Amino acid sequence: MVLAPLFIEAGVLLRLGDPKLQSLLGTYFAAFLFAVGFALDWQSLEIRFVGYVLGLAPIYVLMHLFRRTNMAKLKLLSDLQTFDLAQADCRTDFDREFIHRAITEWYGSKENFTQYVRGPLRGELLGSNKEILPLQYILLVSTATFSASLDNIIALDLGQVPLYWQLAQAIANCCGFHLCWFVMFLKLCIFLCDRFAAPMFPGLLDFVQTFVLFGAGVAFYYVGAELSRRAYLASLEASIAWALSACLLAVLSFFTDRIVNHRFHSSQRADGSAARSGP
Repeated sequence: MVLAPLFIEAGVLLRLGDPKLQSLLGTYFAAFLFAVGFALDWQSLEIRFVGYVLGLAPIYVLMHLFRRTNMAKLKLLSDLQTFDLAQADCRTDFDREFIHRAITEWYGSKENFTQYVRGPLRGELLGSNKEILPLQYILLVSTATFSASLDNIIALDLGQVPLYWQLAQAIANCCGFHLCWFVMFLKLCIFLCDRFAAPMFPGLLDFVQTFVLFGAGVAFYYVGAELSRRAYLASLEASIAWALSACLLAVLSFFTDRIVNHRFHSSQRADGSAARSGP
C-alpha cells in the first residue's frame, strides 16, 4: 500500500489543473511585465526582481494548497499512530458487525488489527515516501515554461540575430534555466511545502508562513534567472558552462532530495515507535 494515488496525484493536479493558470497566465503575465520594463528601459535588478515576484504570484496560491494537501497526509499518518478500531465510524450497525467479524477472521482479533494499523501499516506508508514527487511528474510540469522560453529563440531568429547568440540563449535560457534550474525550483517548492506543511501559527499567520516559503522559492528562481542572463549575454562558452552546471545540480538534487526525505520520514517512524513503546 502506498500514498501515491492519494497525495502525489493530488499534488500534480494542483499544478496541471488550475496550475495551467500558473503555467500560462503566470508566464504571460511575467512576459508582459518584462516587455513593459524593456519598453521603459527598466533594467535595474530591483525592477526585474519585482517582475519575477509578480509573475510567479500564482505559485503562492499553489504552494498554500499543496501545504494543505501535505498536511492531510501528515494527519493521516498521525491518526494511524493512535488508531482505535472502537472509534471508527460506520454508517449502519450491520456494516460495523460485518467489518468487525471480517477483521477478527483475517487478523485473529481486533487488538491484532489495531496493532497492525499502528505499526506495520503505518511504517509501510512512511517507507513508500521515497520521493515527494516523481521525476516524470516534475518534467511534465516543467515542459510548460520550457515551451514558453522557445518563443525567445523564434523572436531572435525572426530578428536575424546571429546563430551564435541564438545558440547561446537556447542553451543558457531554455535548457540551463527553464529546464534544469526550473526543475530544481519545483523540487525546492515541493520540499518546503512538505517539510513545513504544519502551520506554525494559527489563522491568517499561516498565509504568512506560506509567503515566507514562497519568498525562498522566488529568490532561488531569481538567482538562476540572473545567472542565465549573464551567461547568454557573455558568450556561447559561458552559456554551455552554465547549462552543464545547472544540469549537474539538477541531477544531484534528486539524490539529496531522497537523502533528506528519507531522514525526515525515518525520524517520523522513530517518533512513532517511541510513542508505542512509551507509558
